[in-house]
Amino acid sequence: MIAVGHNDRYGKFVDGSTSSISVTGSNCSFVLTNQLEFKTAQQNVLNAFFLHKNDCYRTTNANPVLVNKWMNQKETPDKSLSGFIKCLLIKANILNDDLVVNATNLKKILKIVPDYVLNKSIKQCQQERGKTPCESSYKIFMCICEHIKNTMD
Repeated sequence: MIAVGHNDRYGKFVDGSTSSISVTGSNCSFVLTNQLEFKTAQQNVLNAFFLHKNDCYRTTNANPVLVNKWMNQKETPDKSLSGFIKCLLIKANILNDDLVVNATNLKKILKIVPDYVLNKSIKQCQQERGKTPCESSYKIFMCICEHIKNTMD
């Protein structure tokens, strides 16, 4: 975990929490920048999904409480939302009906994730499969998210 704070007038890192751990140096700004980029990419995907949320509610009967925890509180989506997530991925043109990732559109949505990170994530995750197309969509999506997050940490 990285403490978020600022440098005081003497150049010493001051963190805003009560933790005694602080991070200084050039690696700190790199890590914080990458974390900010990941958060921005995450929000970009959720923004694309918000456009289709109501349609996917109607077609999947997803639990609104679980959807809210995921989309608004950014918690890991519950596996019971796999059908809802498949619907969002297809409507946002991130996956096609054959569950193939549309890399071009995903790049447009994510915007700031470097191509090499996204391409490696797609290559690693495209073959994820579950017992159903919904479960496969969920696994592909979660794999890509985790891979991007871990690569950008």
